[in-house]
Formats: sequence, structure tokens, C-alpha cells
Amino acid sequence: KKKKDLPPVIVRILRKYRLYHFGRPDRYSECPFQAKFLVADKSWSVTVVLWNSLCMDWYKHLQPGMVLRLHNYIVKKDYAARMRQDSGVREEPVLELNLNPRNPAAEITG
Repeated sequence: KKKKDLPPVIVRILRKYRLYHFGRPDRYSECPFQAKFLVADKSWSVTVVLWNSLCMDWYKHLQPGMVLRLHNYIVKKDYAARMRQDSGVREEPVLELNLNPRNPAAEITG
């Protein structure tokens, strides 16, 4: 599922979702947060997921309407798409771009 050397993408933020805390008492994570954004260019829309310390670095700064350059992301099937039956209707994104603070370290320019 992981693809290396994907080209950078230029997108506009359409929607900013709430910051999500996923910490659990039985697991340690230095920064257990996730933030989601709906982004698009002229031809497609996807969900962008920021993980861990990237949330702290970017969540307050990123706002709908901003244009971003994203690089070193991982493409996955959108979580919501994985959980619902495929009705054939494509109203919601079917892919998500995951940006991590490492392995690979995501690059966000905005």
C-alpha cells in the first residue's frame, strides 16, 4: 500500500474537521492526535489526515480556502469508504493522503 516517490500535490482546503484525540491508557504515544481535512484540486477531492505532532504544528494554522503543497504522503483507501458498503455513488472521497511526522516525514507548504 505504501508508495514511494509520489509527486507533490497542490490542493485547496475545502473543509477542516475537528481535532481527534486517540490516546489510550494502555498505550503510550507522545502526541496521540489526528486531524482531517477535505481537500481538492480541479479534478479530484481526497481526505488528508495529519498524525501526531503534525497536528500540533499545523492544525490551528490550516484554514478552509488555503492552498497547500503536500509531499511525502501515503495513499490509502479512505477509512469511511472502507467501513461503508460500496453503493457505487461517489459523493465522498474514496482515498486519503496520510501525512506523518516520520517514515516518511511529510512536507507541508502553505
